[in-house]
Amino acid sequence: MIHYRPKPCIGSGYCCNEAVCIVGVEHHGPHKGPCRSLEWDEEAGRHWCGLVRAGHVSEWELAIGAGCCSPFNPWRQEANEDRTKEAIDGSEKM
Repeated sequence: MIHYRPKPCIGSGYCCNEAVCIVGVEHHGPHKGPCRSLEWDEEAGRHWCGLVRAGHVSEWELAIGAGCCSPFNPWRQEANEDRTKEAIDGSEKM
């Protein structure tokens, strides 16, 4: 049996870009492409679900933050590399 531990969610938006959850379909109707409720938060440097922010559904109900378990998420590595670079660049300015 293979055991896989999800990695902490980094808000890459990958999941909502690849598939619209049932709550997104209920609010926006069936459609192709990223969920229309996917929002970018410039200050936080991550994506959020607009339906969660508006109180239509909880993070728990959508398993948001439960962790990335998709081995096909190339955005995760890229986002982590960008954040590491920003942290290094920011510390050099001090």
